[in-house]
Amino acid sequence: MIQPLPPRAILEDGIAARAFPGAVCHLSRRAEILFHEAVGTLGYDAPFDVPATRETIYDLASVTKIYTFTVALCILRDAKIALDTSLHAFYPVFDAEITLEHLMAHASGISFPIQALEKVAANQWIERIAAEPRADAPGNSVLYSCTNIFLLARVAENVAGTSLDEIIQNRILGPLGLENTSFAPSDLENVAPTEFYEGGVWRGTVHDEAARSWRAQTGTCAGNAGVFAPAADVARFAQIWSQNEGEILHPDDLTRAFAARYAENDYARGLGFQLDAAFYMSDQAPHGTAGHLGFTGPSLVLNPQSGHVAVVLNNRVHPTRNGPNRLPFQRQISAWMFGGGESA
Repeated sequence: MIQPLPPRAILEDGIAARAFPGAVCHLSRRAEILFHEAVGTLGYDAPFDVPATRETIYDLASVTKIYTFTVALCILRDAKIALDTSLHAFYPVFDAEITLEHLMAHASGISFPIQALEKVAANQWIERIAAEPRADAPGNSVLYSCTNIFLLARVAENVAGTSLDEIIQNRILGPLGLENTSFAPSDLENVAPTEFYEGGVWRGTVHDEAARSWRAQTGTCAGNAGVFAPAADVARFAQIWSQNEGEILHPDDLTRAFAARYAENDYARGLGFQLDAAFYMSDQAPHGTAGHLGFTGPSLVLNPQSGHVAVVLNNRVHPTRNGPNRLPFQRQISAWMFGGGESA
C-alpha cells in the first residue's frame, strides 16, 4: 500500500501549484498534536513575501458559521427555546414554516445571498430578506446560503440581548482562553492578507462583502463570516465538538447536531456542519466525520468518535480568488490523518 504524502509535503505541493502562498496546518487526535507547522509565505510579493508562522492569523470566512452555530445552540438551550421554534416568533415578517433548525441546516428554502445587501442600510436587511421569494419549501432541500446563519445570529442576539461579538467572546473565546482569536485583529503584520481590490488589499478586515458591510454599519459580527484566528485556536475550539472539552456544550447538543441529516449532493448536512463530504474530508474519513469550508481558504474537519481534528488555514484568495483549487491538498491531508499516516 502506498503511504500518503506527509502534511508538509502536501502543503508544499499546494504552494508550488500556487493554490495558496502559505498555510498553517494543525492536526490532532484527542488533543494530542500530530502535526502543527507553517509552510510558505503570507503572500507572493513584497511586502507579504515573509514566512507564515504557526501564529499567523487567517480570515476564517465561513468557518465562522460554526462559532455562530455553537453559541446559538447554547443561548437557545439556556433560554429553553426548542429548535423547532419558528423564525416568525422572533421576526414576524417571516412566515411560520421556517424553524431555527432549518436555518442551522441551510434547509429554510432561502437561497437569497446577503452579499446582495452590501450597499443596503443594515436596518433594512431583515425585511429585504423576508421579501425575497423562497427557492423551496422549508425542510425540503439544502440550499447553502450565508443568509441562514445571518438570521440565526440575529435570533441569538435577540434572545441574549447583546451583540454576537459579545456572545462569542463570553461563550467561547473567554472560557477557552483564545486570546488570539478576534473580529478585527490589531497586529496586522501577523495577519495573512486576502484579496486585492481597487485601492488596496484586504488585511484584518473581513473579506466577505456582507460581513464587511454589516461590521462597518453596526460594529458587530454578521455571523456568516468575520472571525480571525490562528490554527491552534481553531483546533482548541474544535475540540469542544470532537470531545466536548471545555464544558461549553451539553451532550444533547452534539447528538442533535450530528444526528440530523439533510441530503446535500452526495453527502449530508447536519446542524451547522457538513457530514461525510469526501471531496475535502477524503474517502478515508470514517462515517460521521463533520466539517466546514471557508471561501478565503480555511477548512475544519473533525470526527467526534475518533477525536481527530484537522485545521488547515490558508489565504487561497490572495492575490485573487481565481487561483487553482486548494481542495485536493486539503483532501490529501485528511486522508493522511484518517488513514493512519501519523503512525507511518
